[in-house]
Amino acid sequence: MKKRSKTITPPIPKKKAILTAICLGIIVFVLFSSNLGNEFTNWDDDVYVTDNVDVHHLSFQSIKNIFKSTVTKTYAPLSVLSFAIEWHFVEDKPFLYILNNILLHVAVCGLIYLLALQMGLSIRAAFLAALLFGIHPMHVESVAWITERKDVLYAFFYMLALCSYWHYLDNKKIKFFILSMLAGLLSILAKSMALSLPFILLVLDWYHGRKITFNVLKEKIPHFFYIVPVAAVTYLINARVPAKDFIQAIMIWTWSFTFYIQKFFLPIHLSPIYELPKPIGFDHLHYNIAVIVFALIIYLLIRFRKNRLVLFALLYYYFSIFFLLRMAEEVHVSVVADRFMYLPSLGLCLLLGSLADQLLTQTKKRKQKHFLIASTCIVIILGLLGTRTHFQNKVWKDAGKVWDKAMEYSSNTPLILNNRGVIYLRKKQYDLAIADFTKAVKLRPKYVNAHYNLGLVYQNSEKYDLAVVNYNLALKYDPEYTKALINKCLLYIKSNRYDEALVSGLKAIETNKDSGKGHYFLSKIYRHKKDYPKALTHILRAKELEYEFDHNLIAEIQEKLK
Repeated sequence: MKKRSKTITPPIPKKKAILTAICLGIIVFVLFSSNLGNEFTNWDDDVYVTDNVDVHHLSFQSIKNIFKSTVTKTYAPLSVLSFAIEWHFVEDKPFLYILNNILLHVAVCGLIYLLALQMGLSIRAAFLAALLFGIHPMHVESVAWITERKDVLYAFFYMLALCSYWHYLDNKKIKFFILSMLAGLLSILAKSMALSLPFILLVLDWYHGRKITFNVLKEKIPHFFYIVPVAAVTYLINARVPAKDFIQAIMIWTWSFTFYIQKFFLPIHLSPIYELPKPIGFDHLHYNIAVIVFALIIYLLIRFRKNRLVLFALLYYYFSIFFLLRMAEEVHVSVVADRFMYLPSLGLCLLLGSLADQLLTQTKKRKQKHFLIASTCIVIILGLLGTRTHFQNKVWKDAGKVWDKAMEYSSNTPLILNNRGVIYLRKKQYDLAIADFTKAVKLRPKYVNAHYNLGLVYQNSEKYDLAVVNYNLALKYDPEYTKALINKCLLYIKSNRYDEALVSGLKAIETNKDSGKGHYFLSKIYRHKKDYPKALTHILRAKELEYEFDHNLIAEIQEKLK
């Protein structure tokens, strides 16, 4: 059996490589620069940034809280910390947040370009691969959506880990192995998708020409020591249970596995949210297409089993997307999403960049006419992708456009209806808001946020009894929903029902001891009850938590205590 030779990084003309990298960065930055005028959305941007108390106060305690807690059941402390640093300088002005997302995306493209060169691709092939990654429409969501800082930040450190590891494979210097571990740790702290890193390092071992021995496997153990505990925080909270029907579970898995491949090669009808096609089974066209695409992938795997770059592309995709593949219908999260394909598309980009380079090289050897035709076709394809990305950027301009776009493809999704209803609520279009929230809770009766938002509409319309009814429904499904408790407390105060207000207020600070509004309302209740010591305690706590109110009230309470 012929021994496979190891892949050693060939010498690279540095000046040409640097100029090409600069050109790559400029193209990607310019294409995504239209996002610089984007606004915060009401889809997780509020939870991660604009309403996140820990982000608003950059201190040792807030940093400690960031690393001790999850946001939307996801542990991504490094990403949240980056928001806190930005908030410290610009608060709720979105420009800097978007700019940093774009710059990180450009940096990821640069590292992909570097890895391609390390793996032996020509400068032209590496440029085309990184450019394809940089301008692909599926990646807009990861860059234009502020919350998805998680994607571009984890990808930056993930790629740094891969490039460092390849240096280690080339020269066996332990410092590069340690650097890959450090970058891997930062990557998993930015987003739990970095869980795939040890498996991808094994793929790099194979591609580099290493024999996969016990010692090579043992070498990956240090990565598991930091990756597994950090990733477990997110994955244990969001544990997936396969559908009870085995055939149905396999159909969903096959559909989600092939969904990303189909969207990558044909990026049309992109949406912020996708619904699982129903009914699930062979009587639905989407599942038949998924089976055909899956069979085609298996055929390619067998047909080109001796082509290392083809195998690398498929192995990289599989191991990096594996932990996101579903086997059951999800109620509260997307079964699939464009952002999930951000870094898993790397292998396909490297393969297509190499194929395009080979086509140009072969046609140039034949006739100039053939070379021009091939070049024109590649430019047209990249141009179409860039144009598609330009229009996809506009979807993320503001929350209204996001949900309008989502409604084009999923008009009966509770999340979309709820979040669009919030836009109507802010515009005081209460009838439209009520219609969306009501439909959302009809589709998902235990949808806590929609019940709460219905209460908010009625509260703003001064229909307090209806507001309390809906707050109670929200609390029925989530007894520790602090905002509902606080709003109930306020409504009871307005209705002079102070005993009921006290119960809600105490429950609110029991569920969230750092609620400045909750402490302020309790102070107001105790002032009414002439319990001034407790009134003073709570209003001082509200001041400590930087809740805005007339500080002359403190002096008034202190005067009552004399």
